[in-house]
Amino acid sequence: DVQVPVCPLCCAPVPVKRGELADIAVGQHIDRNCSSKRKQKIFTNRCCKPGCRRKELMKVECDQCHSNFCLSHRHPLDHDCKWKGHALSKPGFAALMRSQKTSEQNRLAIESPLKQQEVKQSECCRAVDESNHPAAPGEAVPWDFGLQNGLSEEAALQRALELSLLEAGINNLLTLRTPTMNTIKSGSE
Repeated sequence: DVQVPVCPLCCAPVPVKRGELADIAVGQHIDRNCSSKRKQKIFTNRCCKPGCRRKELMKVECDQCHSNFCLSHRHPLDHDCKWKGHALSKPGFAALMRSQKTSEQNRLAIESPLKQQEVKQSECCRAVDESNHPAAPGEAVPWDFGLQNGLSEEAALQRALELSLLEAGINNLLTLRTPTMNTIKSGSE
């Protein structure tokens, strides 16, 4: 008259010792060595069209914007595709994303030292200006004070020239140089 409990997940009989509760034995079986696999969601690919909640079994990507859509919104006209220009292949799209990521990293790497240097210089110049020209409470501040970040006219001009040269150097590095053609002078001398 001994009943053997059965696992509700894998339908396998669970051995129970005399005097042990069946619920505890089944719980230990489920925690340790139950062979059933947890039910995984099948429909995980959600449509990216605003307002659509459909999920599909497979990914259905737009050839132009490379976003995932349901079967009814898979065509560019159905989901108001925002991609401008010609369609890219998957390798081309991946290369475009890599280049944008790299250019963003380069821009951040260039800007962060400039900002740190700018902060240091402006703090230094502000301290020098304040020590040379202490402002009285009722004294008016010159109109161009905010434009030059507290720098003197010469220091602001020097800073502008440095930034201009730096920007020109960066642009030369980032752009491909095209060969220049020598112009031939024509005419009588």
